[in-house]
Amino acid sequence: MSSTHESEMRREILSNQTSRVTILGDLQRSKRTLGGLPQTDPPTEGALAGRTVTFGREGTAWRGTLEGGEASEEQQLEIEALAAKLGNEEAVAMFGTEPRRVGDEWEIDPSNASILTTGGEFTGSYLLRFERVEEYEGLRCAVLEGTIDVSRRTVDRLGGEDSGMRINARASIYRSLDHLENLKSEIVGNLVMSESPPLGGSRLVRGPLRISKSVKLTLP
Repeated sequence: MSSTHESEMRREILSNQTSRVTILGDLQRSKRTLGGLPQTDPPTEGALAGRTVTFGREGTAWRGTLEGGEASEEQQLEIEALAAKLGNEEAVAMFGTEPRRVGDEWEIDPSNASILTTGGEFTGSYLLRFERVEEYEGLRCAVLEGTIDVSRRTVDRLGGEDSGMRINARASIYRSLDHLENLKSEIVGNLVMSESPPLGGSRLVRGPLRISKSVKLTLP
């Protein structure tokens, strides 16, 4: 089995109180082998792919409005996740509130990393290291490298199916020092998925994993 998730967005910083985010692409692809034959699952597109959301700051929080119509429940969940990123909730959880220096290492709670949101909350180890400062897309960036060993387990209460997922990978993040935005994030490693149907037996699939996210900044 192999799994690839790629997303790209453009963020226009209109003012200190307003931002406009366009999801340029958000696509997940997976392949697997069944009975010795390769099979490709239909690609899955994110709920906000191709859409634009305008965000306004209300006190310390951000609120988003979908342009061109009312947001569905799935779209609203994604809008709220983007608002949390704009409000630095994820940044504080991942990077802390104190300045980081080259050579610093720290461990974060993987449940706070949006790049790992593949359908459940993860537990385990996610270690980051501030490697160097480098220019990317014309902006000064902190280059962060990490190691990930996380897992999650879910139980379908209706169907009784028990499923698990484990990710062992390396992470790379280019974070703008001036705008505090992750311009490029990538996770490359291995994925193991297990399922235990209620009628007995088990299934185990494994393969390569790649998750990448990028943000294009448009400044006022």
